[in-house]
Amino acid sequence: MIFTLDRTAASTAQTGGRPAVTDVFNYGLSVNGTVYDEFNEPVQIQIPLVNTTGIDTELTTVLKIDGSTQSVEGGVYGNGVLTENRYTFSSYVGVENDVTFSDVASVQSWAGREIKVVAAKGAIEGRGDGKYDPRANVTRAEFAKILVEALDLDNPNASSTKFSDVPANAWYAPAVAAAVDNGIINGRSETRFDPLAPISRAEIATMISRALQVAKGVQAVSDVDVALANFSDASTIPSSLKSGVALAASKNIVIGNEGKFSPNANASRAEAAVIVYRALNVEAE
Repeated sequence: MIFTLDRTAASTAQTGGRPAVTDVFNYGLSVNGTVYDEFNEPVQIQIPLVNTTGIDTELTTVLKIDGSTQSVEGGVYGNGVLTENRYTFSSYVGVENDVTFSDVASVQSWAGREIKVVAAKGAIEGRGDGKYDPRANVTRAEFAKILVEALDLDNPNASSTKFSDVPANAWYAPAVAAAVDNGIINGRSETRFDPLAPISRAEIATMISRALQVAKGVQAVSDVDVALANFSDASTIPSSLKSGVALAASKNIVIGNEGKFSPNANASRAEAAVIVYRALNVEAE
């Protein structure tokens, strides 16, 4: 087995004009002359930062370089390195990815930073023309994609879903497959996922909790009623979702408004970004 790692200074063309915070790392693996660049299980890469002067490290992300194009892959910054799980060996570089949207002023005070950080990781995207559409409902398909990409649970090897309303070529199909494989989300029936339907606050909280259990080993709360005691409308949370909401509440990922959680209200795209941002900052157990 031969493992190779080449390291070169990043060019503007390789970063797509983004400020480079690492060198370019080109990973390679061969066994008995056969090159392996795709894997069934994720391989963790760690890229040390060489430049943080004037850099907002919370906006750093890993770029995969494919010829003249780049794709944002995410990554977690800590202790001077960017860490990311990959299913392919290729060329990677760390950059500061400062994404801006023109329509977030109305939510800037409570969601602006969160939208910017989650967008920097490539987990959320706008809806065209430089707009994020923060007050629009987030759909089940959108949130599945946001969640698995933000918490590094995306898996190109995930089995195709059994849902008749998730076409194999749909932009959200890989994320739905990964979310289902990880036990993060269920269908609305055995054969129907309902990808374009809005998702409720209780459903989002439950998905976040399941994802944290998979990604960070977070444990379920021992007393659901105690965890939900601050919500005066806790009795309206669907029974199948109570434990998930309780875990999210215990980690301050979901917070009520004037003592209410409003579990059955549709979640907005701004709320989705805030909740995912908080989940990103939960410590692994």
